Amino acid sequence: EQHVRRAGEDLRAGARVLLAGARIRPAEIAMLATIGRASVAVVRRPRVAVFSTGDELADIVQGELPPPGKIRDSNRYTLAALARDCGAEVVSIDRLPDDLEVTTTALRAAVASEPPPDVILTAGGVSVGDRDFVKPAVERLGRLMLWRVAVKPGKPLAVGRVGRALLIGLPGNPISAMVTFELFARPALLKMAGASGADLRRWSVEARLTDPVTHMPGRTELVRARTVWNERGPEGPGVFEATPAGAQGSGMLQSAVRANSLLVIPDAQGDVAAGEIVRVILTE
Repeated sequence: EQHVRRAGEDLRAGARVLLAGARIRPAEIAMLATIGRASVAVVRRPRVAVFSTGDELADIVQGELPPPGKIRDSNRYTLAALARDCGAEVVSIDRLPDDLEVTTTALRAAVASEPPPDVILTAGGVSVGDRDFVKPAVERLGRLMLWRVAVKPGKPLAVGRVGRALLIGLPGNPISAMVTFELFARPALLKMAGASGADLRRWSVEARLTDPVTHMPGRTELVRARTVWNERGPEGPGVFEATPAGAQGSGMLQSAVRANSLLVIPDAQGDVAAGEIVRVILTE
């Protein structure tokens, strides 16, 4: 009796097929079809409104070289892509000038729109500068629940409520915005989408550092790195190896393009020598 698939060899009657919160991937689609389920209840995608902020930002759509004193706006497109990568639906993308009244009006209009966003993501305007107006706008319209975190890059982070929407105010520097999105906004969006437990976190591994990294104690630092598996470690067994992906300034995007991970240096630690074992968060 070869080449015979018997009834019940994969699933028994009454067996649990999927847990609540499971992501519906192609394998789950195949399983649902196999048991005859043409439809299944799912959690609605979180709706996200994205705002970049700053008078210095030039729109890339016009394709013109920014004049002196201006830079191309990358943040709004980056945040929209990051949100979609979490399974969110981006309902609006806009840019705000450095003006408190305009910022307040725009945030008020965003939460009153249809469909209303579950989350408002902003980049910039949450530090202590004279032209940072997202934080005071949130305090005027709703409630500020958190401001500033001891991480590098990304200290000026704000979390609050505007109406029924959760507002996550990320730093304005592109790398700071990306790293703080990874640490704080991504888990929030995944939680809203129904994920739980280990599905809210990236995989992390121990890796051998190939190049030294300087670090001043005081804040936990996330270093963009390239992490690969080396089949032949120096003592025989294989080992992950992490190499810093280039210049680590918060405006240096080349290192983000090269990186597939974040090397975590604890706040109390000093410089890290080549050859030391470090913890690495795999972002891909």
